[in-house]
Order: sequence, then structure tokens, then C-alpha cells
Amino acid sequence: MVEMEAGVRQHLPVKRRVRKRLDHAPYLTQADLATVLRVCDLRLRALVLVLYTYALRVSEPGTLARTDWRAARRELYVRRCKGSISATHAVPDAVHEALVAWDATRPSSPWLFPGRAGTSRGISASMVRHLWRQAVATAGLSPRVAYPHVLKHSRCVHLRDAGARPEAIQQVAGHEQLTSTLRYFHVTEEDRAVIRTATDGALAALVR
Repeated sequence: MVEMEAGVRQHLPVKRRVRKRLDHAPYLTQADLATVLRVCDLRLRALVLVLYTYALRVSEPGTLARTDWRAARRELYVRRCKGSISATHAVPDAVHEALVAWDATRPSSPWLFPGRAGTSRGISASMVRHLWRQAVATAGLSPRVAYPHVLKHSRCVHLRDAGARPEAIQQVAGHEQLTSTLRYFHVTEEDRAVIRTATDGALAALVR
């Protein structure tokens, strides 16, 4: 609100932030992901699988402590940033095997993915970006997917295409608000046809 000269208060229009739809953004196919994994060393393979499986942001792997991974229980406590929801998740076999292989050669550190030698921090977001860009280039994939957030996006798209409900994808991605998850969904012509058929059937039953 602002106060006008005559002492009358007037409400000014509030600009609303328009959230971008993600259903047409670039993403990795399952074949693309397999191609990248084939060119990864032990650290990067574990890192990519954790980023993808738990739909992490680029800064979040560096917050994972070694104790967050409970190997015997096949669990990982996923720490999230930006107000997203941290939680304990099951560790699938492929991720468990990658973490076991990486842990056998991992430098002594309290972090699951340590940063540069001589630092006491976990891996930095800039290093994650650098490693991912290198892997994408080596794998011969499009530069359009040469940013690590594409792994989070791809995970949500793959779950959506597999028929997962928005609420289930929300849990995997750690979205605080369901509206963040719904950006991965859009109404197709097939959906409209289903709506028309259901509506026609319901109305026909009512007027009999």
C-alpha cells in the first residue's frame, strides 16, 4: 500500500512470480543416463546415482555426511536445502553397490563426497558441475543436458512417465509444496478425451 497526497491509501497491483512449466524442458532418457554412467569413475558413478535417485540439487551432495549412509540398513538420510524436506530414503541395489565401491577408495573424511584435498568440506556445487559437464562431453551427449540439475528433472520425469502419482514424486524430490511437483505435469489431448468421455457418461446417466 502507498499513501496518496490526499491521504487516501491505494493498493498497488502485486507482481506474481510465474513458475516455469517443466514438462518440455530437456531431460535424460534412461539410455542417456546409462551412457553417462559407463564413462564415470567410482566417485562420479556414486555421485550421479545419488543425485539422480534422490533428485538432489547440485549443492546437496556436499551436505551428506558419511554417517548419513547406513549401509547395513540400506538407508540414506538425504539432507536438502532451500526449505525442501530432508528425510531417510531406502537405498536401491544399484546405488548401494556404487556407494560400497566408492567407499572402499574414498579419502578419509566425515563427508560421503569429500571436497578438494586439504579442505574440511564436502564436495562443492562448482565441482559437481565441472564433473558432470566432463562426463556429458565424454559420453557424447547434447550440451543441453550439461548441467547437473537435469538429473533431478529427469528423475521426476521418469517417475511421472512410469505412472507415479504427484504425491509420490513430491516425496522423492523433497518438494515442500505439491505445486512444485505439478510443474512436471500437463494436460494432453489424451487426458482431454478421457475427461470428455467421463463427462458424457456421467451426464447420460443423470438424464436417463
